[in-house]
Amino acid sequence: MIIRRPVISLFLCFLSLTVFGQRNALSPYTFSGIGQLTPRVFAEQAFMGNISGTLGDESNFALLNPATTAHLRYTSMMMGVNYELVKQETATESQRFDNGKLNYFALGIPLRDNGGLGFNVGLTPLSEVGYFLQNQQLEDSVDVLNTFEGTGGLNAFNFGLGVRVLPGLAVGVNADFIFGNIVNIRDKQFIDNTNIFNYSDRIDATYTGLKWNLGVQYTSQNKGAVRHRLAATFSPESDLNALSDRLVTSYNSKGNTAFLIDSVLYEPEYEQTLRLPVAFSLGYGIGNWEKWLVSVEYSSKAYSNFRDIRGGLNYRDHKMMSFGGYFQPRTVDEVNRVRNVSDLFQVVRWYAGVSYTNLYLDQFEEPVNELGIGFGLGLPVIRKYRTPDGQSLKIVSRVNLGVEYKERGTISSGMLREQFTEIRVGVSFSDKWFITRKYQ
Repeated sequence: MIIRRPVISLFLCFLSLTVFGQRNALSPYTFSGIGQLTPRVFAEQAFMGNISGTLGDESNFALLNPATTAHLRYTSMMMGVNYELVKQETATESQRFDNGKLNYFALGIPLRDNGGLGFNVGLTPLSEVGYFLQNQQLEDSVDVLNTFEGTGGLNAFNFGLGVRVLPGLAVGVNADFIFGNIVNIRDKQFIDNTNIFNYSDRIDATYTGLKWNLGVQYTSQNKGAVRHRLAATFSPESDLNALSDRLVTSYNSKGNTAFLIDSVLYEPEYEQTLRLPVAFSLGYGIGNWEKWLVSVEYSSKAYSNFRDIRGGLNYRDHKMMSFGGYFQPRTVDEVNRVRNVSDLFQVVRWYAGVSYTNLYLDQFEEPVNELGIGFGLGLPVIRKYRTPDGQSLKIVSRVNLGVEYKERGTISSGMLREQFTEIRVGVSFSDKWFITRKYQ
């Protein structure tokens, strides 16, 4: 058998970049819990409103539903980056900034030539933390400046297996290894009062845990061009271990210089166990999966019972409704050869979708919700492949380009509204990695 070594080298290189990629989140809505939850979807799935559970074909899969891996016939490598333009505004002022980041890397490999059994590995961000908040107020007639600062986030490395157990019925399981580091600092300064010491409370926590995810898909076996697909996933409660160092210090400050007075509290390697909640999703899709697909999905994570590292319990269930799909004028087999731009656009895949999310945060005056709208296109890269028995096949890789617009929060009740324009680039490499030699 032949394995394409340059692709393996690219995998290892991108894996190292993703692990050590810098977190660039800067939002007050990452203040609580484990931070802002990041949808674990590929670029084309983000363009379709974050749908993923009903997807899956010979070259594509989804990390959130391991059953999708059972459809693979070709090895599929997914990687993506995005560039954000962010606008934050209150009722009286606004600011803009931008940042870029690596998003994900995933690999799906079929274990049978004709599909029906496959596995996947992937590395994606699970949450992001990045905030710097200040407020100045009177406390017992003393002018006080409160500062809240946080950085870090969590990642998920998953290994999954999908299998077709009956015609049209596929099941799968994912094991997600969760790891990461989050730093939270709370600082209180007593302005123009030298009789009271300022103090700082810093918690530096390292998180590890294992979370399971079960997935199922049923695809109708009717002989017509239109098929129906039902999908569901379920993730039980799991433990998230937090090993933290907590340091509380008192200090005086003069100008921009701080003078340490004393260490009030030091708790090294303090162990806690957090409970990640039950999560599930349901989805329905209709299409032929070659030229078009329309899908609707609903997902929920029961964060209303979640306690954070400080013992807080101010959360609500995290819910998302998604609607989206894609359209491709002609299949690759219907186009003999791509000779010009007109031929190319016959096999371009167009994506569009919308999502609405109730974020799990409940520490603000009003619930925090998020609206997302996506649009993109997938440019095909077609390679002909001849099987050992002489059959000619076309393997399609895609470069997916598009834009996702998201709006979060509100300017009422003294809150903040955030608007994100995310330019996404995702690459899906498909190939026949394991080739049995006809002649030895």
